[in-house]
Amino acid sequence: MTPMTSITGTNATIPVAAPDTLILICALSEHPPPEAEGMFAIESKEVFAAARRASASEYAEIQFKENLKDVLWTEREVRRHEAAVEAMMRRGTVIPFKFPTLFTSEENVQAFIDQNRAEIKRQFQSLYQKTEWGVKIFWNGRVRETSPLLRSERLRQLDAEIETAAAGKAFFLRKKKDELMSGEIRLGIEALMQESLSALHRHSDAVHLSAVLPQRATGRTDEMIFNAAFLVAESAAQTFREALNLLTARLEEENMIAVLTGPWPPYHFCGIASQPAANQSPNQSPVNQS
Repeated sequence: MTPMTSITGTNATIPVAAPDTLILICALSEHPPPEAEGMFAIESKEVFAAARRASASEYAEIQFKENLKDVLWTEREVRRHEAAVEAMMRRGTVIPFKFPTLFTSEENVQAFIDQNRAEIKRQFQSLYQKTEWGVKIFWNGRVRETSPLLRSERLRQLDAEIETAAAGKAFFLRKKKDELMSGEIRLGIEALMQESLSALHRHSDAVHLSAVLPQRATGRTDEMIFNAAFLVAESAAQTFREALNLLTARLEEENMIAVLTGPWPPYHFCGIASQPAANQSPNQSPVNQS
């Protein structure tokens, strides 16, 4: 799942079967419609947060811990959370919070907003009319003989030596060539990925590089070799996609494919980290289980 912002710095625990526990969805620059997507707004001095009420049966301490072990339950709740953030994104700038960011009352949400007001407003300003786009590049592991990845001077020298070498020496030279090719292919791929990053970054405000995922996570037979998120202004979205189209033609020559996703809320480009206010007791603090 796509990572979101989390609140850190509290050891509070989830109240047992607390009927007023709130799941914080996001901070947002515009007031959401009443009860949109099962959510409601909490306001503090013209800064808004979208929240929904947690099910007392599903989010009670013991049951909640058991639910988190249930992959299907967790996936359902995370997808519901992400859908809520994306619904709010259509109305204005959002700062998404990690699922599940929990508070024990609306007053505590307001206190959290007040405590982080300056940072929330700063992020609203920096994220205004910008969205996140994901780019992943996959490679099927094959390299064409005419690929630029295999045009080094050292490889050409080895080819010349192999042509004139005796059979025994030629055998060892071919092994040496295979080892050299493997290394140069990887170096060439790294250079091509850096070229890809630079080409796309020119049309974005920021970039976040993520770890490449194994095949068991992607469900694909080819290898992921690039995984990045870009913060793109709405006015630059078309040129960003055009840059990716140009890049795609180059990648296809190397048996690679680029996959574009988005636009998404700016999951990788925002974050509110907060300590509980000094005058709050532990059971009044925001609750975060991750």
